[in-house]
Amino acid sequence: MREEGLELMRDILKKHHTLNKSRVWFDLIINAVIGWSAFFYTCFHFNIISFLLAIFFIYRGTLLVHEVSHIAKKIKGYRLAFNLLFGWPNAYPVYLGDAHLFHHGKRTYGTTRDPEYKYISSFDFLTLLRPFFSSLLLPFIQIIRFGIYPLSYLFLNKEQRIWTYQNISTLAFSMDYKRPYRKEEEISRMIRNDLMCMLYKFVIGCAIYLSILPFEIIWVWYSVVVISSTLNMYRALFNHLYTNESLTPMGWEDHLLDTVTIESGPSSFFIFVNGLNYHAIHHLFPELPYTNLAKAHRELMQKLPDDHIYKHNTFSSIFDVLATSTSIERSKKEIIQTELV
Repeated sequence: MREEGLELMRDILKKHHTLNKSRVWFDLIINAVIGWSAFFYTCFHFNIISFLLAIFFIYRGTLLVHEVSHIAKKIKGYRLAFNLLFGWPNAYPVYLGDAHLFHHGKRTYGTTRDPEYKYISSFDFLTLLRPFFSSLLLPFIQIIRFGIYPLSYLFLNKEQRIWTYQNISTLAFSMDYKRPYRKEEEISRMIRNDLMCMLYKFVIGCAIYLSILPFEIIWVWYSVVVISSTLNMYRALFNHLYTNESLTPMGWEDHLLDTVTIESGPSSFFIFVNGLNYHAIHHLFPELPYTNLAKAHRELMQKLPDDHIYKHNTFSSIFDVLATSTSIERSKKEIIQTELV
């Protein structure tokens, strides 16, 4: 992006950087209260309304893990609170997402150092089905990784623990991603968090065995995990166009053109929660609080000139993004065919 275009956006967004700590705490707590209340009510007295409420608020609360990466240092106790309410019970401890900051770096976004990026040659039928089938397996993977595997820490040596940290302890979009290891404290943090995840599962298991909780909690939990995971994977799939085939560093202009903004609508309400539909602003200014992104986007659309690059990647829905991805794929094929001729 030309520097003047970026500076114009920065000037417009100056007043949107204030973090409303009360709003952030309210979001976390209300998601937990409604989500888990609806979840346990569904386990004892199933009805579709409480089931849908459980899915929506647990999904919304769990995705706050993305915000923890950016604002936890500014709010004392927020990281621990998230782990207590969502991270440990859902096997999404915050440390899994600490590498998320590489997804924003000028030299790391869209490269092999970015855990949340993988070049997608085409948004074909298999690409669109993969999130659903992956989600069907996720509950079993969680039980193995966070319910059983932590017991092995008693027997693993240092090198094996580091391998665990680097290869199976990151929220990554690419299975080839290897997390950087820098200091021993990272391993200690992984072990503490994994043991807490295991403790949560052990307590729930004992409660089911002692008939304190009904056996139905298992299939309710499975359904919530599968549906929430499917929504999140589609959210990640449509937050970018993933056009960087070379996986080399991208300039800010290419970075922005590869990042999607979706106008408010049903898809943004149910899938792109916590302002994640305004992803372009978030990538250019990750320090901007998620609670301010909607207002920031509206102001940019009002004040930026019509030919500003920010407006080039604003879509009305997921289907609009899909159509654009298909168009890009078609253009690539036409270029290749022209070169061959």
